[in-house]
Amino acid sequence: MKYAILFLLITTSALAQQTSFRGRVIDEKTKEALPFVNLFISNTTKGTSSNEAGEFTFKNLPVGSYNVVASLVGYFSKSSPITIKEENAVVVIEISLLPNQQLLNEVTVKSSRDKTWEANLKRFKDVFLGISPNAQKCKILNPYVIDFEKKEDQLFAKSSQPILIENLALGYKLTFLMKQFKVSKTDFLIAGDTFYEEMLASPQEIIIWKEKRLDAYLGSTKHFLQSLAQHTSSQDGFNIYGYSDINSDKISSSFIRNLTTEKSVRKLNPDSLITKNGSLTYLDLSKNIEIHYTPKIEYKGPYVDINHQVSRIESKLNVVGYNQYGLFDTVSDIFMVGSFSNLRVADWLPIDFQPRIEDLIAKIPASTNENDYGHLQEKIVFHTNKSNYYLGETLWFKTYLTYTKQAFVDAISKVVYVDLIDQEQNIVETKVLKVKNGVSHGDFVLNPNLKNSSYFLRAYTNWMRNFGDSTQAIHEIVVLGKNQKNESQIAEIQYNSEKISLNKDNFNTSENVEITLTGVPNHSFSISVTNKDAVKTYIPIQQSDFIKQAINLETINYISETGRTFLGKTKDENGNPIAAELLLMRKDTFLLDSYQSNKKGEFKIENIVGTDTLVIDILANNKKGKPIFNIVLEEPPKPQFYLPKQRINIKITDSQLVTPNVSFADTYDFDISNSIVLQEVGIKAKKPDTTMLMRFHKIFGKPTYEFSDKKINFNGKLNFIQAIQNRIAGLNITFDALTGNMSMVWNRGGAPEVWVDGIKVNSINETRFVTADMIDRIEVYRQNMSMVFPTGLISIFTKSFISGSDLEVAQTPPAKGIKRFKMLGFYSPKNFYLPKNELDTAKLYQLKNRSTIYWNPDVFTNDEGRAKVSFQAIGKPGKYRIEIVGYDMNGKIIKVEKGFTID
Repeated sequence: MKYAILFLLITTSALAQQTSFRGRVIDEKTKEALPFVNLFISNTTKGTSSNEAGEFTFKNLPVGSYNVVASLVGYFSKSSPITIKEENAVVVIEISLLPNQQLLNEVTVKSSRDKTWEANLKRFKDVFLGISPNAQKCKILNPYVIDFEKKEDQLFAKSSQPILIENLALGYKLTFLMKQFKVSKTDFLIAGDTFYEEMLASPQEIIIWKEKRLDAYLGSTKHFLQSLAQHTSSQDGFNIYGYSDINSDKISSSFIRNLTTEKSVRKLNPDSLITKNGSLTYLDLSKNIEIHYTPKIEYKGPYVDINHQVSRIESKLNVVGYNQYGLFDTVSDIFMVGSFSNLRVADWLPIDFQPRIEDLIAKIPASTNENDYGHLQEKIVFHTNKSNYYLGETLWFKTYLTYTKQAFVDAISKVVYVDLIDQEQNIVETKVLKVKNGVSHGDFVLNPNLKNSSYFLRAYTNWMRNFGDSTQAIHEIVVLGKNQKNESQIAEIQYNSEKISLNKDNFNTSENVEITLTGVPNHSFSISVTNKDAVKTYIPIQQSDFIKQAINLETINYISETGRTFLGKTKDENGNPIAAELLLMRKDTFLLDSYQSNKKGEFKIENIVGTDTLVIDILANNKKGKPIFNIVLEEPPKPQFYLPKQRINIKITDSQLVTPNVSFADTYDFDISNSIVLQEVGIKAKKPDTTMLMRFHKIFGKPTYEFSDKKINFNGKLNFIQAIQNRIAGLNITFDALTGNMSMVWNRGGAPEVWVDGIKVNSINETRFVTADMIDRIEVYRQNMSMVFPTGLISIFTKSFISGSDLEVAQTPPAKGIKRFKMLGFYSPKNFYLPKNELDTAKLYQLKNRSTIYWNPDVFTNDEGRAKVSFQAIGKPGKYRIEIVGYDMNGKIIKVEKGFTID
């Protein structure tokens, strides 16, 4: 979450009484009355102007404290505090304005600026107005009055004249007198006084603005503070959680994991956070609190399993007071984090805006239960290129995640498991797929050694298992032997011309088929084009049937995943569980990480992201530093498989067709009912060895010192740092006998960075697992590397790294003492081969006999909801069926079809 500071420079105390006050504006130097001065109550819709005698009056104001802002061309604007303590009190103030000689002497105003100013203005608008939908309908009418100054990574803005803003989203014209503005990479500050004027509008626009203003109020800081003071925060949709003395960087990206596994979060009683004294409510901020507003969706929130608004209020003060308008009595050191900080000028409302009770009742849910996670239920829908296959063919598929509320797509699970299962319920093969925008796709090559029978595709996510294993998606397919044919009745094509259009209805093999799809904007669709005579059974899309039951914390046993999860155990030489410290190194990324197993020897590795085979090296020591060699790393147990209640029925007959052997690794998706099976044409490119330079060359020039494994004397030394001690001039190495921790520092100050196999380690103590048998060489660079490493570098290269290869890293033997595991990473799908007449002349006859002539799992629509694909009509003569599957406007999965003919 990005920290932000938001200052609203006005405090009031709103009571039931109404009163007024009057005043006079004068020139500070001449003491003469100033007529026609613009005056307003800061951050309200209440404004007036002084008469010819410089006098003004504000009427019908609640008892409380205000900032009265006066501005006049040629004078510095001024904000004056005023307090009305009781009803009908006579309050008179005098405001003196100082002439702005610089402004009076100005003759021209710049109407255009250079490119640097324009770039600064863009950054200013993003922070000042925000990037919400309301900000898109806001316009700064006089941007040329703003000046910018950059200092390091901070941008400052100032303006000697009021900034005029037109907010067509909420129906206000704003006059903003900026006192301070700055923005850095981590926070921002907006300080000033705002006057709101209602814009003239038609009756229809007034209705729209009323709705928009109410929406801006709901879930805002003001709404939260007011509901808290009125003891209605829970009913209004706010849930408050407290963090138990945990550093913010230890908070998991899974909210449910914070609640269950780490026990770092607990729900708070709202009334325990506030006390009242007179007209002010005091909020206890001595501990970190997190505010969840459940009725409003926040797509880019901090947690993967929650998509409602999440915010924090932080302050250096233990207690802060605020009034019934929801405004703090002091703005010093108050920080807004999360959704609250996303509200910028475009979403601000005047402080005197207050929605009607009946409007709130209509908008806010009657009750919310933060422990009910039934609304987070997800299911999977399959789309395969067809339903019947021959041994040796490629089965292409795509998965779509659906939810009880489709807004959760791409917010919960990011990992889908797909199993190919035979009739005996054995898992033939598994693919692990990375989910993006709710979809994933892959393929299975049907081994010619499999039995010809029905098979099942089974898909699930770890999170789905909380709702029962019966929620897994099961998709049945039929795999035919080489002497079998599908004699099922041909399914009729359901034409959906409003969704699919073609450049023509009949094609020759030399022509391009152009398909235009009209669907939901910015969504991914899958397209399959198959021969109608070869694929006679088409399985309809099975819509998700969600379970109508509540899921609470006590029934959540499986967390949502963003990466692979593995379970491990450490045992002593007798096979008994033992606690251990572990160092893990990924061979595909060369990343180092440390873990600990508990007294039962158990440890868990989570959120591992990598493709294909994951090669993981693990080095383990017990608490005394003695190596442990009995290490186990396993996949989590798979769920039970449930046979589908409804089975497909395909009529199979024998044929005299004879087919040659088919390669398992690379095969065409190919119909062999009337021809031979063709091995798939593939292009293999050698992957460049990105680490070769690091393995064999001195990547930072000639090192100051270099130690090979033969030059490092480990006799009597605990580790390599001690072994090179006193051999590097100017480097002081110290050890703490109590903790065993090491530290390094140069005589002239500063500690060198430490790398292991090209990866920076946070502390030299993280290298305590590196043994003599593991080291190939050590390179030491002194402090003369100011452009790269100003404090020097110690670079350690292990033997397995030096001997490794990006292409054959799994075959690289591990160093002594390290145990290696090969685990399943995310599958990298193949590309469907699209032949070209001019390139595939020799195999054109076989290519024409494929049953699937086009498969594209990721056709992405544009902002208008349109997408176009094209391919050559290379197929045997006959009728072809186009299937397009994707999300509709309601988040459901739909399939549309259309036909064409190849002559």
